[in-house]
Amino acid sequence: MTNLFLSNLNKLATADNRILLAVSGGVDSMVLADLFLKSGRSFGVAHCNYALRAEESDEDENLVENWCAVNQISFYKKRFETQKISKEQKIGIQETARDLRYTFFDKVCKKQGYNFVATAHHKNDSIETVLFNFSRGTGLNGLTGIKKKQGKIIRPLLPFFKNEILDYAKDNKITFREDASNSSNKYSRNYLRNEVIPKFKELNSGFENNFFNSIERLESTNEIFQFFIKKVKDEICLKKDGNIHIIKIKLFELPQPTSIFYELIRQFGFNFSQTKDILSKNNKQPGAIFYSSSHRLLNDRSTFIISKIDELERLKIELFSNSKVKFNGKTLAASEERPIENQAITTNPKLAILDAEKLKFPLTIESWKAGDRFFPFGMNGKSKKVKDFLSDLKIDRFEKEKVRVLKSEGKICWVIGYRIDENFKVSSSTTHIYTFKFS
Repeated sequence: MTNLFLSNLNKLATADNRILLAVSGGVDSMVLADLFLKSGRSFGVAHCNYALRAEESDEDENLVENWCAVNQISFYKKRFETQKISKEQKIGIQETARDLRYTFFDKVCKKQGYNFVATAHHKNDSIETVLFNFSRGTGLNGLTGIKKKQGKIIRPLLPFFKNEILDYAKDNKITFREDASNSSNKYSRNYLRNEVIPKFKELNSGFENNFFNSIERLESTNEIFQFFIKKVKDEICLKKDGNIHIIKIKLFELPQPTSIFYELIRQFGFNFSQTKDILSKNNKQPGAIFYSSSHRLLNDRSTFIISKIDELERLKIELFSNSKVKFNGKTLAASEERPIENQAITTNPKLAILDAEKLKFPLTIESWKAGDRFFPFGMNGKSKKVKDFLSDLKIDRFEKEKVRVLKSEGKICWVIGYRIDENFKVSSSTTHIYTFKFS
């Protein structure tokens, strides 16, 4: 076991990496600590006391702390009021504990200079994870088990089954503590471990080995699938102004477009049910917006447009004469000039030349509002709602929200980057002009 452990560890981290071990005091993590001690690697130990089992939790902490003291290993501990935090945040005990420990580990790594956190997950944990995911409903990715390496988390014991770990602990006289809560079926994983998996083993004594082999095959299949998805993404996804555009016509030419679409949007927080809902309303609800916790998706004419949810600024910036301001990542600069003889009105949408005498400074740069109207230059003095003007230009909904207007005494003189107002244009009687550049 020691040789296989070292071989696996060398694939996960280089010899000069400093590793922080997550050690609870149970058999798995105490075996992990012993194997690290024999490896000669540089490591420290972190322990979380969740205060869920009164004196037993404290005894777990004492065991790990004493082991570190005897073996001269750096020890970091943290006590949490887990039940109180769980109630305050209205999430389950196990989820609360998980969030607390990984936040703690991350802080220790940053402060003490550790490169990785090693946990004691093994093959049986991976089997339980797949069964748990399968029972809740999952895609291919959820059937590939626990990863050997995820970011800064490494799992050197994944090549081993639980019985191998128990045998090692017995042979090497490893001291550890049993968590009494592991025998309770209160938690879903415990029920799978204590009730479901033993039934499968009654049907087939080689269940665990066969099941893990299936996980490895599914993991290989998923790698092939993700390789295909990456190629599809390069072909049908475009980045424009910080948004992701998925080209519909190309998506629907592919086999199983629903599954492919889900793979493209799940990274933005959308689930499979939403994926099916979005596609079912593709033709029925053009212009509809769907939300995840972090992004929104617009069902536009020819594309699905994904944008990050931000608090849209309802900004109102003052612009003084001969000055410049920044917004939307660009600069608007204003400068006063005498008009050139026979001054032509520019057709450059990023440049506005206005009659200075018709402007009252300071001007304001604002988000346009529903009902805002102006007199677009070139429309023979007819007014139009800003919303309708932008729709006529086929500006998508997300881009519309970014558009700002330049106002003088509350009147729109320029829909910035698009069109000036007829009433502020230069004429033959203009003596001074203001030039506005947006870049």
